[in-house]
Amino acid sequence: MKGYIQGKKVILLDKLPDGIQEGDEVEIIIQPKAKKTILFLHLN
Repeated sequence: MKGYIQGKKVILLDKLPDGIQEGDEVEIIIQPKAKKTILFLHLN
């Protein structure tokens, strides 16, 4: 599930699965997305 951090809140970009209902207890794991590495090739 994708989302982003805004202040101290997690904003989800995807809808919750159909089986999840208000009041259900869930476990949340937050893992930072890997940043892209850009390599520059310098030729003389």
